[in-house]
Amino acid sequence: MNLNYDVARDNRFQSILSGAQARMKRIPVEQIENNMVLAKEVCGKSGNVLLSKGAVLNVFMARRLKNWDIHFVHVEGEEETEQQADTVQISPDEIRAQLEKKFSSVMNQSIMKQIFAAVLQFRVQKGSYPAP
Repeated sequence: MNLNYDVARDNRFQSILSGAQARMKRIPVEQIENNMVLAKEVCGKSGNVLLSKGAVLNVFMARRLKNWDIHFVHVEGEEETEQQADTVQISPDEIRAQLEKKFSSVMNQSIMKQIFAAVLQFRVQKGSYPAP
């Protein structure tokens, strides 16, 4: 039995793994387009697999994922940009809670309520919040 460790094979394997991770991006389900391919399986809150890695997505699946309370998926594609890396991906409820805290002292003004609503809508559609 040969127990020699093959460093070259391990390095090739690691480069394959890192290359696969580099071609994956996390997106809000609202940004799913027809024929996007899942790079990671999607699991429900109980841990059951809802969609397997490699599944071809469409806008109808995006609606179903949203109904299942799934807000983000990993799809095959280019790496995230530097700007995307500087944001934190959070759920719409968390975005609302953070904004309510920031706007709490001015929500009695009608113009501030309108600004709050606009910012909330923008942040939820974007699916992220600036990193602290």
